Amino acid sequence: MRRQRLHMRVAIALAAVLLLSGSIALGLLLARPPLPLLTRIQHAGELLVATRKSPSTYHEGAQGPDGFEHALISGFAEHIGVDVRFVFPSTLDELLAAATRGDVHMSGGGLTATKARRQRMQFSSPYDQVTEQLIYRRGSQRPRTLGDISTGDLHVVSGSSHEETLRTLRRNEYPTLSWVPRRDTGVADLLAALERGELRLTVVDSNEAALSRRLYKHAAVALELGEPQPIAWAFPPHQDPSLRVAADAYLRDIERTGWLERLRERYFGHSGRLNFVDTRDFWRAVRDRLPRYRALFEQAGESTGIDWRQKSRVSTKLRRPEWPK
Repeated sequence: MRRQRLHMRVAIALAAVLLLSGSIALGLLLARPPLPLLTRIQHAGELLVATRKSPSTYHEGAQGPDGFEHALISGFAEHIGVDVRFVFPSTLDELLAAATRGDVHMSGGGLTATKARRQRMQFSSPYDQVTEQLIYRRGSQRPRTLGDISTGDLHVVSGSSHEETLRTLRRNEYPTLSWVPRRDTGVADLLAALERGELRLTVVDSNEAALSRRLYKHAAVALELGEPQPIAWAFPPHQDPSLRVAADAYLRDIERTGWLERLRERYFGHSGRLNFVDTRDFWRAVRDRLPRYRALFEQAGESTGIDWRQKSRVSTKLRRPEWPK
């Protein structure tokens, strides 16, 4: 009987020791800070990025996905040793909301780091800058000031930095300024509509305006809306800063090595090389020759998924620098 009681006491004491040890271990585990986001992404092996499709950001090229933002973000993913998976929110508002809510690790699609956006999310160091330009349809009356714009003439992407700029200009200088916010479209779609004569005015960033000269002979710059603005990547507001810090380091590295400038030259450098005669001859060839082959180009584009209007960049592929491990 005494032996049974002794065994019982020993068992109870042992259980108490185990329970106490488990509680201590659990407390230590809960007290341990979580791994930095960058480390978790590297363990998972995937960087999730929201972007938008346009000639200046991401599009299907002859060898697959292409575009300035695609190349830049793919380089960053390679730099931190992971794969990248792109998602494409249907509107700009949803693209920004994805970063604000933390649905993605980051958003990058030629986003202007405006004052209002900085209050909603974190941004990387700028890697480019653009000027917002008012684009009119060549052949129509060119506005000399924003005061020349009639109601219904100006269409812009809803929620864009362009709309933010227009609000500021209306508040400070042009109280009668009005525009049509478009939630169902992007900048490239507005430029195409302008080319078809379906609208007269829109606002685009200077890099996209330069690229549009390759596609749309009627798109012309009427005036600039202000000073150059920074372009950067967006990150969720409450996300730990490890990924953003890594992005800043990457952007500094490619600026220092010259790779960023070579990337700009690859995607945007050719846009200013055509003089008036070159442009005239090009559009004359489009008028006289393209109609004979356009249907074939469009059919090939539908079967391959490659936009027939995009220039192949196979011969200009860049070699990225070797990133330090």
